[in-house]
Amino acid sequence: MSALTTFSSRAACSYLQSAVFVDDHIFDQQPNASRLPMEPLLQRKPILKGPAKAKTTAKLPSTVQAEQPYHPKELVSSFARKGITCALYEPPEGFSTEPDSEIFKLCERPDIIILDWDFSGDSGAKAMDLIEALVKQSTAEFPHHTRLISLYTSDPS
Repeated sequence: MSALTTFSSRAACSYLQSAVFVDDHIFDQQPNASRLPMEPLLQRKPILKGPAKAKTTAKLPSTVQAEQPYHPKELVSSFARKGITCALYEPPEGFSTEPDSEIFKLCERPDIIILDWDFSGDSGAKAMDLIEALVKQSTAEFPHHTRLISLYTSDPS
């Protein structure tokens, strides 16, 4: 484990107490599902300019393997092993992101919010609406409060 990875893990365990994981298919996973790799994702070629290009000798792999998502129990357990409480939430299709909505109330207090980018094929629209509403609320009510929001997607593009 690298020094940066060790430091990041220690910092997370020291400062993060709660997390919320939001995905529109979070409870669709099968228990003990095999972790077979999905289609390999193409990796972008490194962008190097000038003399640095000639000095590069390390070869990057041509593909990156993507794993299937975790089962909800495994997800909660992975946080619990670090002492972090994790709530899982699967919003209904067409959910509201207004300040009085269920998802907004769930996301206004945790230390980290982990959001799926694509809710019911909306290409990030709901995720951006929720982030915008949370930032507006933070700016108005807690101007010096820092939020950690992590976005993920299984879409290779």
